[in-house]
Amino acid sequence: MHLSEGRIESMSWNMPTKKEAAEEYSRSKTNYSNAAHQRSVAQRWEDDLRYERARTEDRINSCISDRLNFEERIQQIHQIIDALEGTGSGFLPDVPEEIHQQIRSAEITDTSFQQSIRCDGIAPASFVLSFQCKTVNQDSNTQQAIELFEKEVQRLEQAIEDINNQMHNMMEMIDDLTSQIQNSIQIQMDCRKAMINSSFEMSHFRKWM
Repeated sequence: MHLSEGRIESMSWNMPTKKEAAEEYSRSKTNYSNAAHQRSVAQRWEDDLRYERARTEDRINSCISDRLNFEERIQQIHQIIDALEGTGSGFLPDVPEEIHQQIRSAEITDTSFQQSIRCDGIAPASFVLSFQCKTVNQDSNTQQAIELFEKEVQRLEQAIEDINNQMHNMMEMIDDLTSQIQNSIQIQMDCRKAMINSSFEMSHFRKWM
C-alpha cells in the first residue's frame, strides 16, 4: 500500500470518490514530477563528478610521467658526477682515470723523446708540460660543474617531493569524488523507485476519475 494510514482511514484505496481519486492522482503526479526532476539533477551531478574525476586521473598520470622523468634525470646526473669524481660504475668513462692515463702517456712519451733527441745547449720541449691536464680537483670549472649538478639534483628531488604531495592530495580527491558519485547513483535509484510508485498510483486513481 502506498498511502499513509491517515489517508487510508479517510478514503478507500479500492473505492475512492471521483474527487478523492482526482486529488490523489494530482498528488502522485506532483510526486512523480519532483522525483523525475531530482533524478535529472542527480544525473547531471554524476556526469560532472565523473568528468572531474577523469580530469584528476589525467593530472595524476601526468604527475607520474613527470616524476619518472625527474627520477631518470637524477640518475643521469649522478652518473655524470660519479664519472667526474671517479666513483662511477663504469657506465661513463672514469674522468680522473682518463686524465691519469693521459698524463702517464705524456710522461712516457716525454722520457722517450728526451732520450732520443740530444742537442747541446738546447733543452727539448717537454711533452708533460705540453699535454698535461689538470686533475678534477685542480680544475675550478669542473668543481663548479659538480656543484651545479648537485644543486640540480636537490632541485629535482624537491620537485619529486612536491609531485608526491600533489598526487596524495589528488588521490584523496579521487576517493571523495567516487564517494559522491555513489551518492548520486543512490539518489537516482531512490528517485526511480519514487517515480515507479507514483506512476502506479497515477494509473490506479485514473480509473476512478
